[in-house]
Amino acid sequence: MKTACFSALFLLFLNLTGLNAQESSGYKEATDAVAVEQSPLEISDSILPYAIGERIEDFRLQNIDGRYISLSDYSDAKGFIVVFTCNNCPCAQDYQQRLVWLSSKYSQDGYPVLAINASKADRKFGESLEDMAARADSAGFNFPYLIDETQGVARRFGAQKTPEVFVLVRDSEENASQGNMTEQSHVSAAGNPSEWAYRLIYSGALDNKPADMRKVTRYYIGEAIALHEEGYKPALERVEPMGCTIEGIGTQGKLCPMEALENRVKEALGD
Repeated sequence: MKTACFSALFLLFLNLTGLNAQESSGYKEATDAVAVEQSPLEISDSILPYAIGERIEDFRLQNIDGRYISLSDYSDAKGFIVVFTCNNCPCAQDYQQRLVWLSSKYSQDGYPVLAINASKADRKFGESLEDMAARADSAGFNFPYLIDETQGVARRFGAQKTPEVFVLVRDSEENASQGNMTEQSHVSAAGNPSEWAYRLIYSGALDNKPADMRKVTRYYIGEAIALHEEGYKPALERVEPMGCTIEGIGTQGKLCPMEALENRVKEALGD
C-alpha cells in the first residue's frame, strides 16, 4: 500500500514538473522572440549605407539655431559637402578652420557645407546642442551644424569617423534615365525626386594631412568637385578617413593620432 501510494505521488510529481518545465521553456522562447523583435541591432543592420553613385534620400535635422534643415531647402545647390564631425575629437578640432575655409570657398560655387554631429553617446559630455552652438560660435563656423540624435542619418551615409566627408552632386536626368542608381535611390523623403536629386561621388578623408593643414598636398574634396565640374568621375572615390570612431556606429580603423592631441597641447602652451 505504501509502495503504491509512493509510486502514485512520484508520477504526479513528474507530471507537474514536466508541465512546469514546458511552460517555463515556452515562456523563455516567447520572451526571446520579443527581445529579438525589438533589438536595435536588427534595426541598424537593416540600414544599408549609400554606395558611390547612389541617389541620396533627403533628411531633416535640427540646426544649432533651432531651425530644421533639409537638402531640399537648397533649391539652387549644385551639390553638398556633408561632414560628420563633433566637438571633442582632436582630429575634428584640427579640421574646424579647414571646414570654415571649405565653406567660404565652395558655398559660393554652389556646394554648401553641412556639418552633422552624430556623437550620441557623448551628449552629456560636451556634445549637446548647446555645446555645439558654443563651439560653432568660438570657432566661427559659417555653415549649419546639425545634430543627428538617432544616428539614423549617419548610419544611412555609412559614417564611422569624425571627421568624415561625403560629396554630393546634383543628379542629371541623363543619369536617371540610364538607370545609374539602385532601386532604393529613387525614393526621396522630400516627396518628388524630380524637384531635386543628389548622388554620392566621394566619401572619406578631406585631405591627406589630418594633423597639420600646412602640410596638405592633396585636397580630395577639391579634386572630386573639380573633376565633376569637367564631366569626369573623381580619381579617388573613397579614401579611408583618420579620426575618432563614432560610438555605436564606427569600427576601429585609422584612429586619430596622438600627434593631433599634441598639437592641442602645444597650441595651449603657445609653442
